[in-house]
Amino acid sequence: MTAPHPRAVGSLGLELEAAALTRTGKPLRWWQRLVARRLLEHDDDGALVWEALLLSVARQTGKSWLLRELCL
Repeated sequence: MTAPHPRAVGSLGLELEAAALTRTGKPLRWWQRLVARRLLEHDDDGALVWEALLLSVARQTGKSWLLRELCL
């Protein structure tokens, strides 16, 4: 995993986790929470600091569920 972005001061990952739990009634898996928190890191101005994500995990582990929550 890449180290935290040098401009990152926080993450919107917690908000995504809460929204997903409210919407589905089920919490995200531990690795989905980790990916979301890292991907949604932001700088002092609130702008996201990562432009791309390369995620490689085994089949049927919840990639599509995470993508759906990120899109919503």
